[in-house]
Amino acid sequence: QPVIMLPVKEMVQACRAHGAPDMEVAIDGAHSVGSTNFDVKDFGCDWFFSNLHKWGFAPTVANVVWSATPELMADTRHPIPSWSWGKGLNVESRFTGTMDYSSLLSVPAAMEYLQRWRSEEDESSVDYCHRRVLESSRLLAEAWGTADQLLPEELVATQAMVRLPPELVVTDLPGQPGKGVRQTLRERYCVEAAIGNFGPEIGSWVRLSYAVYNTERDIARLKDAVLEILEMQQIYGV
Repeated sequence: QPVIMLPVKEMVQACRAHGAPDMEVAIDGAHSVGSTNFDVKDFGCDWFFSNLHKWGFAPTVANVVWSATPELMADTRHPIPSWSWGKGLNVESRFTGTMDYSSLLSVPAAMEYLQRWRSEEDESSVDYCHRRVLESSRLLAEAWGTADQLLPEELVATQAMVRLPPELVVTDLPGQPGKGVRQTLRERYCVEAAIGNFGPEIGSWVRLSYAVYNTERDIARLKDAVLEILEMQQIYGV
């Protein structure tokens, strides 16, 4: 799936202007916490959701749900009835169906680490990953001959869309498992990259992520692996 920074505040305002008076506006900010700085109250939405395991250093299952008012949270029912049904979404969501609550209990420590982490240049995790993904996307695009199709910097947080070489044959569908370039990268080069062909007019892209644990060597390995796959395709056919 493509990844870009969206003007969510303006989008919420548009929904308010053209929607029903009693409409509730929700923002799915799955990658937001830890990838950009924001105050959810500025968005003007009724609901906000985010994962904490993507960029917030927390384990999977740890998510956050925010409502604009306590009354909205209390009056909303969980879609799956359980022991606490009728007590409001906050209470109804506490039972996850498992006896292992360690992922949820780790959230305070994860958020503290996110706030405390600094690079050698004294950058926060958000600023460091933003700078590094911009540098890495330029390096890849220049090597693959697609530098003229890089997204503007204001549309990039900690992930960037990079066009793959136009000559590369990519059968991978965005967001779907398959036996294409993505599997070859994983099995032959030990590189995990989100690869997708968006059709002949848009082309094939990689959704590049740069986290605090990534290195220049990771990016170089992806760059060289794609070029080697292209070379093998041209020599032996597809």
